[in-house]
Amino acid sequence: MIFTPLQYDSGRIKKIKVGGSKTISKGDPLEIHTDGYAQRADENTAPVRWVALEAVSDTTEGDEILALPVMGVEFEAECATDTAQEQIDLVFALDSNRKVENTKSGSYTEGDVFVVTSLVGATTDEKVRGYFLDRISVANA
Repeated sequence: MIFTPLQYDSGRIKKIKVGGSKTISKGDPLEIHTDGYAQRADENTAPVRWVALEAVSDTTEGDEILALPVMGVEFEAECATDTAQEQIDLVFALDSNRKVENTKSGSYTEGDVFVVTSLVGATTDEKVRGYFLDRISVANA
């Protein structure tokens, strides 16, 4: 699982509708597309609102998937590269494989969705703990 929820209330789990012809793996970050259906989030996504709790493939529009809303939930996350102590308290985007893109240093940029709060294991394990940011982008605001 790319994103593994660590502490959450099981009563928060919901069934959400996914778009047609989608493949989603357990632990994938999800966004709500402009058509109103969930799909896998990727490096062009902000914000991430859900994490899939089951896998589906070749969906029909309107199929449902169990998902966990990310607000207030701590996650263990896979990273694109080795982790480093300097990455704590930085906010990162996702990469094309839906992992935390932990290759930058410095301040927040648009598209960053995951804040790192601690490292997990050795730096070569490429895992961190953290939270998805709770924000909604508003066009032409």
